[in-house]
Amino acid sequence: MKNVIVLVLGDWSHDGHSKSSIITIRSNLTKSEIEKAYEAGSKEVGFSFTADVCSSDNNLITQEQIELLENADIDTSDILPPQAWTEGSSVDEECFFDIYMEIVELGNPELEWERIYHEENHIRIDGYGLFR
Repeated sequence: MKNVIVLVLGDWSHDGHSKSSIITIRSNLTKSEIEKAYEAGSKEVGFSFTADVCSSDNNLITQEQIELLENADIDTSDILPPQAWTEGSSVDEECFFDIYMEIVELGNPELEWERIYHEENHIRIDGYGLFR
């Protein structure tokens, strides 16, 4: 797996609340192929997860959206809490990432990926005063 892909969750443009999170993966698919796989998976699911869940000021996934995911053979039982089936659920960063990757894999079953935990590779070069 030679492609290093950086997924940015949250306010990636920093024109709103400026809070975001980065998750890095290594994948056999390119960035473009992942984007295409997500689009194909979204069609199979019946809605755009990234556009419809956590797209503005809410972080909720509805019971109906969960049913659509499950109907497309995406098992959310290890991702969402048990009460999500009856009342929907809030979604955190890990949950959002996990469901996104499940949809990508649905769109391209040949996807192989691993998460890169790069904290140990960070070089902290200071510059604290840059952000005053």
